[in-house]
Amino acid sequence: MERVQQCDAGGVCSGEGQDCRFVGRFKSRKEREAELGAKAKEFTNVYIKNFGEDMDDDRLKELFDKYGKTLSVKVMTDPTGKSRGFGFVSYEKHEDANKAVEEMNGTELNGKAVFVGRGPRSGWNGRRSSRGSLSS
Repeated sequence: MERVQQCDAGGVCSGEGQDCRFVGRFKSRKEREAELGAKAKEFTNVYIKNFGEDMDDDRLKELFDKYGKTLSVKVMTDPTGKSRGFGFVSYEKHEDANKAVEEMNGTELNGKAVFVGRGPRSGWNGRRSSRGSLSS
């Protein structure tokens, strides 16, 4: 059986100099946003969907580069390399990402209205969790 030691806020144990674990209480999204204030509304990753099968990374980059410096652009593809109709753009600045969402959401590409919104956090791995929702 593992022995649990007391540790301070910095994660330093009160004995034997071993690492210890800290688990804080659950905080709702509203609580986290209230603590972070305006910082919680800042994002740099943008999610784009409903743009069709003929989109590729270069074309998506061309469409979204005009809003600011992009760090990465990725169109999700099937095993044959054909677009799955959605992708992600990561911006250097949150103001650029916000501008892209405001100006591109609802615009028409290839005869379809595209959705452009806040994307997942940068640690997103593209897999679904066991519950079926996107993991972040």
